[in-house]
Amino acid sequence: MVRRLKPETGEIKLVTVPTLKSRSYGRVTSSKSIPFFVEFDSNKIASIDPDIMAIREYVLPHDESRPRRVAITSDDVIWYSDYSRGYLGRYDPATGSERMGFARRPQSQPYGIVAVNDVIWYSEVGVAPNTVVCFDPKTKKFQTGKFLRGRRRAQREFDKKRQHRDRCSGVKRIGLVKLN
Repeated sequence: MVRRLKPETGEIKLVTVPTLKSRSYGRVTSSKSIPFFVEFDSNKIASIDPDIMAIREYVLPHDESRPRRVAITSDDVIWYSDYSRGYLGRYDPATGSERMGFARRPQSQPYGIVAVNDVIWYSEVGVAPNTVVCFDPKTKKFQTGKFLRGRRRAQREFDKKRQHRDRCSGVKRIGLVKLN
């Protein structure tokens, strides 16, 4: 389900995602005010026209892809973490081109993702210790850093202030990474 609230009227509009058993997850908005999101539990990314609430689906080329979250760069290119395949994916809605050439490790389970100054940051939760990965699309180079010790699931947040928060379940810790 995708929801739109008009604050001035209080009206809420609901639209069902076209792919059965999927749900909207991890939304970002383009420079043209078009929301994009993952259709969780499918191999699709989607956008929605905010005026008429029409959903457009973009099918990824690999049936086994399971995008988890999305980020967007200043050129309106969508980057996504392919949790099931261990990839960082790139989709350009303007051209329809999709690339999966950004592999790290098959079992890495990339999860939270953000674009900061057009550099992609994401977390890997399938490795121990968990890692944060930086990918610069201009140089096509990866850098990796480790998180707190131990293997556990963490809820990760990245923000535009070049900060990262790591709420770690089971270890009673919160981490903060500030980028230079």
